[in-house]
Amino acid sequence: MDPPALAPAAPDAGAAAGSRPIGRDFIRRADAAGAARRAALQRRRVPRRSDPVPPVRKASSRKPTPAEAPPGLLPSLAAAAAVAAVASAPWLDGRWGAWQLAAVTGGAALVVAAFAVREWAGRTTGALALPAALAPLAGLLALGIVQALSPTGGGDLETAAGTLAPHWTPVTVCRPSTRQTASWLAAGLAILFLAAQAGRFAAGRRVIWWGVAGTACAFAVVGVLGRIGRAADWGLVASLEGDAGLTGAFFAGFNRNHAAQLLNVGLAAALALLARGGGKTAWACGATIAAGLLVTGSRGGLAAAPLGLLLSAAALAAFVRPREGESPAAGPVGDGRGAPRAVRFSLIGAGVATAGALLSLWGLGVEGTVLGRWEGTRDRGVWESLRERREHWADAVRVAGDLPLFGAGLGTHRYATPPYLTRPNPAWFTHADNQYVELLVEGGAVGVALLIAAAGTLVWGVRRAGRAGAADAVAAAAFAAAALGVQGGFDYGITRAPVWLAATALFGAAVAAGSTGVAAGRETTNGTRFLAVGVAGATALVGGWAAWETARAAPATIYREPNLLVADPAGWSAAEVEAEVARLEAALAARPDDAEAGVALARLQIRQYRDAAAEALAADPAAADLTPSQLDRLTDPGLGALLALGPGGGERLATLRADERVRRYLRPAYGRLLAARRVCPFIPRLDLNLARLAWTEPSADPTGERFLTALRRNFPADVPAQIAAARRADRLGLTATANAGWAAVLAMQPERAAEVASGLAAADERATRDPVLAAALAADGATLGVAGRFRGLLPEDLAAQIAVADAAAAVDAGLASLVADAALAAADADGPPLPANVRAAALRLTRRDAEAVAALEEHLAVQSRDREARVRLIDWLITDRRPDDAADQLAILNALEPDSGAVRSLSARLDRVREAERRAGRSSGRESDSTKDGGGARREGRGVLKGADRRP
Repeated sequence: MDPPALAPAAPDAGAAAGSRPIGRDFIRRADAAGAARRAALQRRRVPRRSDPVPPVRKASSRKPTPAEAPPGLLPSLAAAAAVAAVASAPWLDGRWGAWQLAAVTGGAALVVAAFAVREWAGRTTGALALPAALAPLAGLLALGIVQALSPTGGGDLETAAGTLAPHWTPVTVCRPSTRQTASWLAAGLAILFLAAQAGRFAAGRRVIWWGVAGTACAFAVVGVLGRIGRAADWGLVASLEGDAGLTGAFFAGFNRNHAAQLLNVGLAAALALLARGGGKTAWACGATIAAGLLVTGSRGGLAAAPLGLLLSAAALAAFVRPREGESPAAGPVGDGRGAPRAVRFSLIGAGVATAGALLSLWGLGVEGTVLGRWEGTRDRGVWESLRERREHWADAVRVAGDLPLFGAGLGTHRYATPPYLTRPNPAWFTHADNQYVELLVEGGAVGVALLIAAAGTLVWGVRRAGRAGAADAVAAAAFAAAALGVQGGFDYGITRAPVWLAATALFGAAVAAGSTGVAAGRETTNGTRFLAVGVAGATALVGGWAAWETARAAPATIYREPNLLVADPAGWSAAEVEAEVARLEAALAARPDDAEAGVALARLQIRQYRDAAAEALAADPAAADLTPSQLDRLTDPGLGALLALGPGGGERLATLRADERVRRYLRPAYGRLLAARRVCPFIPRLDLNLARLAWTEPSADPTGERFLTALRRNFPADVPAQIAAARRADRLGLTATANAGWAAVLAMQPERAAEVASGLAAADERATRDPVLAAALAADGATLGVAGRFRGLLPEDLAAQIAVADAAAAVDAGLASLVADAALAAADADGPPLPANVRAAALRLTRRDAEAVAALEEHLAVQSRDREARVRLIDWLITDRRPDDAADQLAILNALEPDSGAVRSLSARLDRVREAERRAGRSSGRESDSTKDGGGARREGRGVLKGADRRP
């Protein structure tokens, strides 16, 4: 209780008379002290119900910052829509993916429309965030739309030289591919815009981080379990790169590098959660994603992770600052004061990630495994492992020389580059495996400039987020930009829908962290209202367009993406073929210019024709004695072109064209192929199939010579196609066309000279048996025979001629000797001296064996580590019955390659030669000489390997 107040004493009469009472000053001081004590107690005690209610203080005029304020309904809906798009992307494909896009972009339009309604009613001001990164990406989308609408298409760009005609205006070499790529770009921009609405608020960003990280975590769990399952079934060493990333064909269109990019985006989101003070759940999520990244075996993805962490640490240290007046040591994590902790985590994580990457890639270097691919990279060197890619990049950049400003069209890399390839490659590059080169090919200088502008706006947005104290946004954006930017130099995963949508959601939330809205702090204006309505309409349009385009393109997706066909169509039953034909016909009805769908349908119709023709032959008694190869030739749809040769060819063709099977299957197939060529003229093997079916339509080119010539021009590096076209031209008597094809094969791959020689021999044999074909050849002046014709196809370089002769020796030793002798004579007469190993090969072909061995030994004296030359020398010595010399060279090879496959194979051959000599009674003297020389270690097979200890 409060102490009782001391009442002042009443003045008495004496006081009134002027007398002074005793203690008056003391009482006054005591009253003052009591009042002070009561006031202190009142300030400290807990208020009671009976106490009066204190007056309401006037609210502060300072608005809460986005890091402090709750996100509100509309940003929360935007965050939910963005997370829904990201979370569903890895699991949906085809028409399901179209429904996904429709739902998400429809939700985006509703969110913006709701904002517009509230803005119009004056109930909100400036809640719309438009990050600067939208502008250059919207410019890239506009470029794709203009390319898709351009009147100049692929058929207009083809030239007689086989390259693309130079153009300075927007064009596309494949309109449907450009249109589909632009639609997915639009979908990504819608997700970026959605994420930006929630990214201005700390709570909204947290939803985005958990959505991206959770999706990547689920993907990693499925992948790790799938890898464990495969290891249990097949063993770790049986894991193949064809696993499509982590779990086989479960993720359509994904490979291990794409999976690594998605997981790196998830790691960026996990880092953002940790920068905001995330607990054990965030740590567990990040660790799971890291485990999934390790089992992918992606070298680029593993190398990008530590670099991303280092850049994240640098960005946090450079950009994040606490707000003015706040202590760096106090306050919640995530408003600028958690940056030092995130920097430390990033630096430690970079070291751990580097150690883990080296451990997984270097330590598990088992030959034949995905993880063991690094072993080969380490042995050959990084540049050697990138040789094919670097060659392809050099060829692809040449496209930009003809289409410098606007490129060949978004999504058209696979169609624009084949005419420019200079070397054959076993893999058809559907993408450049380098996002920057690919953008240069598809978007030209304008596309690259827009990419640079997008990078600049990203840096600017992250810098603003750092000034606002959003350490989580800075950490996430820096890590993702570094990881995707590094891996983008060796892969194209950003073009995959899951990676693209996850990246746009993450960057959208990050760059909006420092934004305050379009009209924040200003009253509602008509401009702001109309802006909201315009954005809502644009979002609905681009999202609906993306969903519509995806749905129309879905039926042919399995033919557009490599390795998506689960079975070879050649093994399908008739019912399966019929069902697939009906499906593709419906797809083409909805999307008539889908080139891949048209080509796939035409090939299935050719299959139907062959099945129907085989069924008719099986029912014909006259065909009972035909062999399977003869039946196969009779059902070949290209047979009609052969009937055009000789007198009466026109009548025979007319009769064949009237056949019901031709009218039902082959003529529609030819029409579909021709339509596909007008849209995308550079689809592989398209011209070869057109040449086989050209006779089905009355024209001036029943043999298809025009398409055979175009195949040689448009696909100069497709060696199997060149061989097929040359063989067909020989069968039709088109000698000039065939010679051009054979010459191209020898120039690109001299080791295939045996196939060329066989093809020429087969053509010569047909000419001797077919008087009509012989007359056609005589009219063309092609009467030189196999040898003369083969020599006319040789390249000008003498070393290349000898390489061709060496390869042709397996089929015709006399022809090879003739070519090698002529090359040696030319070199001795006026040419530069041949390298020792090349001269050795030529001498061997002309049967000067001793000189050949001496020349090859001379070469090895200089190039002692030339494995191929040493193996060849050992082979020659064994063939020449010189086992002691062969054993010496084998010991050297074993020292270079201990117990390799080549050593074991040659050692076994040498053992057989020695055994044969002993059986023939010719080796006794040699064995005694070898014993005197200390060569007893060479006896009995395994002793050859022990010779490595005796001879260096």
